[in-house]
Amino acid sequence: SGLLYAPFVALGCGDNSVKIYKLDGASGMVKVATQSLSDAISAVSLFSLGEKTLYLAVGTRSGVMSRSVVDLVHGTLSNKQQRFLGSHPVKLVKVGLLRGPALLALSSRPWICFAEQPQMHVQMLPLSYDVLEYAAGFHTELCPRGIVAISGKTLRIVGIDAGGHQPQMFNQIS
Repeated sequence: SGLLYAPFVALGCGDNSVKIYKLDGASGMVKVATQSLSDAISAVSLFSLGEKTLYLAVGTRSGVMSRSVVDLVHGTLSNKQQRFLGSHPVKLVKVGLLRGPALLALSSRPWICFAEQPQMHVQMLPLSYDVLEYAAGFHTELCPRGIVAISGKTLRIVGIDAGGHQPQMFNQIS
């Protein structure tokens, strides 16, 4: 009937932790993992980059993003990596590129997380672009895999080139 089933849910909590719950039809939600952070959480996202790996991304108010691998069977977390993205609280947006799904991380500088083909090595690259306050995936004939974003009082439509890290502005409205 067109419904998708997600086996896990991630919840950011006021005690600077993220809890992973496994969704089980018989017993409801069962907590399977907890990750503590050193700062208040500003964004949480469970995402996949096309391969058979699920990731947990957590943004903090101090501009740090952590990324961990979520075990697809048990929901446990491993391989935690952290990166300072900028001085603003991190916002996370799932978008699509020509190469597949990606995660856009917004802070005082935008970053894009994607899987490099063919090895499926995860890349996290800064975009040489203005501060983006809000963003969403954008798909048209002229821009099949782009991003529509707000920067200040300007609406921007951005496409990412084949290299994955050079944005190209298609339109600007002031």
